[in-house]
Amino acid sequence: MKKLSVLLILCTVSLFFLQNCKDKDSVKPNPCADKQIPLGDIILAEKPGLFADWYKGEKEFFEVDKINDYLTLHMIGPPGYKSYRWSIGSMIDYSTKQNAVINFDKPEGLLKVRLIATRTPMTDCFPNDDGVDTFVKSIDVIKNWNGNQANSPITGTWKGNSTQFGDTLYEVSFYYDTIKKATYIKNLLRTNCFDDDISLGYIVWAGQGRKTDCVFDFIAQTFVDNKDSIVIDYRVEGPSPQYLWTRYRFTGKRN
Repeated sequence: MKKLSVLLILCTVSLFFLQNCKDKDSVKPNPCADKQIPLGDIILAEKPGLFADWYKGEKEFFEVDKINDYLTLHMIGPPGYKSYRWSIGSMIDYSTKQNAVINFDKPEGLLKVRLIATRTPMTDCFPNDDGVDTFVKSIDVIKNWNGNQANSPITGTWKGNSTQFGDTLYEVSFYYDTIKKATYIKNLLRTNCFDDDISLGYIVWAGQGRKTDCVFDFIAQTFVDNKDSIVIDYRVEGPSPQYLWTRYRFTGKRN
C-alpha cells in the first residue's frame, strides 16, 4: 500500500510537469507586443543665422509659435517617413522635403502649418492603419520690428541668467545707424560690448556688417503658455593678439 501511494505521487508530479511544459510550449510570443504607431511631431523653429558657421556646424533650433515676418521659419518633420507634404495657410503642397523653410514678406497673422507624411502601413498589428500621419501646428507671423520698433513685443526689459554674468537684466531697444547701415541693441550692463562712437552702449544686431567688440548672433522670443520668454546668443571678442571670440547665452523672462 505504501509503494502504491509513492507511485501515485510520482505519477501525479510527473503529469504536472509534463502539462506545465506543454503549456509553455503552446504559448507563442506576441509579435505586436513591442510595436506601436510612430508618435513623432513637427517642430516650428528659428535658428542662428549669419554666424552659424562659426559654431563648427552646431545646429540649434528654438521652437516658436510666433515669429517676426522678416525671419526664417524652419519647419522640421519627424524622421523615418517615405514622403512629406507641407502646407502653410493657403499654400498647399509648399514643400515635399522632410525639413522646409519659409520667409514672410508681411505679417500674415495666425497660419496653420500642416504636414502629411506617409510610411509603410503596420496592418500586421494595426488593421486600420493606412500609413498616413497628419501633423498640425499654428504660427503667428507678426510685424517686423524694423517698421514697428516702439510696439515690438521683443523690446523691453528682461530678467534672467547669462552664462557670462549670471543673474542679470537685459534691455532690448533699437538704434539704427542710417550711415553705417547697422542696427544696435542695448544692454543694461556696462561691459566690453561697446563701440567707441555714437552707438556707445549698444550691441550690433545679428552682426550686420559692423566691427564691434560684441556681436549678437541670434535672438529669439518664445511664447510658451503665454509667458513671454527670450533667448539671446552673442559673442564677445577677446584681447589681442588672438582676438578669440567667446560665445554666451542669455535666457530670461519679461521683467
